[in-house]
Amino acid sequence: MPINGIQMQSLPGSSSCTAQSYGIVVIVRQASLTARTMMHQSQLPLTKWFLAVYLLTQLKTNIVALSLRRQLGITWKAAWLLKHKLVEAMRQRESGRPLSGDVRIDGRISWRRA
Repeated sequence: MPINGIQMQSLPGSSSCTAQSYGIVVIVRQASLTARTMMHQSQLPLTKWFLAVYLLTQLKTNIVALSLRRQLGITWKAAWLLKHKLVEAMRQRESGRPLSGDVRIDGRISWRRA
């Protein structure tokens, strides 16, 4: 009997057409968008994580946890932890790429590196 275009044969001694009679093992595993990320098992919604990333990357001055707390509407402890997780992730990503050439900050040459 074909199922989804695949010819299946029942196991010897079985006459029914159940998944068990075909020897099919179904493994169901749920995956989330945040699996294997720093956001895994976080109580904060993704919108707050993304807003925090935006605020940390777009502001020219360093944002403090109190300001992040006010803008996201979360506790100071959550804002502090969120900021430190994001800064550490950015540091780890950039640690393997040292700056080279002319480094410009706000249009001025700050360093000349060979």
